[in-house]
Amino acid sequence: MSLGKEFFEMPFEERSKLYCDSRQTPLRVASSVMYEAEEVHYWRDSLRHACHPLEEFINAWPSKPEREVVGPYCVKMRALALKLMELIAEGLGLKSNYFDDGDITRMQSMVVNHYPLCPDPSLTLGLPKHRDPNVITILTQDVSGLQVLKDDEWMNIEPLPHAFVVFLGLQMQVHVFLFLVKKS
Repeated sequence: MSLGKEFFEMPFEERSKLYCDSRQTPLRVASSVMYEAEEVHYWRDSLRHACHPLEEFINAWPSKPEREVVGPYCVKMRALALKLMELIAEGLGLKSNYFDDGDITRMQSMVVNHYPLCPDPSLTLGLPKHRDPNVITILTQDVSGLQVLKDDEWMNIEPLPHAFVVFLGLQMQVHVFLFLVKKS
């Protein structure tokens, strides 16, 4: 949790050097989603940083949080994601290395969302309703507000200390769907 806090506690002038609208940039800080086109702004700042392969991206990291902390954290999160994908494959009756395809596991990003205090919360949203486009998302949360849609009903997911929330992204859903179609 403190990884993101360190970054967003840096002076604005230092953080603002990393602001970028391009989604292709491996390291970027952004606010909202598409600020100019929004009627209601998504009140968040986001640090997105590519982190696999680690040696390719580690030198681009900002000064906070320390690279010596972030690097091992990203390596451990990748190992956790790969283990979860292995267990999902086994649960589907597939070989445990089913998801070891280079395309599906070649990218990893760390995203830190920061929700600053807002002078008028009625004019903002944290994030819009969305589905993660990636394979798997492992989320740590330190604030309330996360909701998931289940059976056409929004459910609050309260933060638990030292716990992760795991979401299967669209890429995983497509792989599972294709597997089920082939199997039937």
